[in-house]
Amino acid sequence: MWYLSKGGYMEKIIGVIPDLHIPGQVSYALEFIRDTFSDHRVTDVICIGDLVDHHYISFHNNELDADNPIDEWRKAKLELMRWVKAFPKMKLCSGNHDERNVRAAKIVGLPEDIYLKKINDVYDLPSEWRWRTRWDVDKVIYEHGVGSSGMYGAKNTALKLGSAYVQGHTHAHAAVFDIVQARTRFAGMNVGALIDKDKYQARYAKNIFKTEMSLGCGIVYAPDSMRFIPFK
Repeated sequence: MWYLSKGGYMEKIIGVIPDLHIPGQVSYALEFIRDTFSDHRVTDVICIGDLVDHHYISFHNNELDADNPIDEWRKAKLELMRWVKAFPKMKLCSGNHDERNVRAAKIVGLPEDIYLKKINDVYDLPSEWRWRTRWDVDKVIYEHGVGSSGMYGAKNTALKLGSAYVQGHTHAHAAVFDIVQARTRFAGMNVGALIDKDKYQARYAKNIFKTEMSLGCGIVYAPDSMRFIPFK
């Protein structure tokens, strides 16, 4: 089936899962994503990164009421089983929280390829969950967005790359920007987050950035046609 966009017809509709920081996600995050993607006839799914929080290896101060590493891992693994059942195939962007173990290993000089498990092995995720730093799908670039922060981060990076661009990372300021550059129309989008502001995983951002999170997800119909869907 083909879908009409501003610039023509596209075969795929991409559903973009925002930062979850599992097990710090909001209640019913999975149900919201599943129902929204069904309503918008999503054909392919991309997680924009920070799938898991990894609070216990954070470079910020650990919260006093935080779970110990094993309990947090167990909770994350249990929650991820539900997401795997709902979305057995997925593309994922590597987020800074997903890679906290890699950064911690570098500090003490541990070679990643020798001593560290891949995230799919840590959480028993299927091989059909494929990780990259950047995905380029139908002329739209998807990245977590490290280095592309602020209210207009997605717009500025889209202009810099000269390409449609989708990111997470900032948690706030979710928006879609319509862009015309060199007579080419495309869009940039920040897909926000689905993190529970009252859980300890969210405190570091609240204390540093002092902004409310934009809860929701993204739908990409074409390089020039995107929507941010608020969480309900």
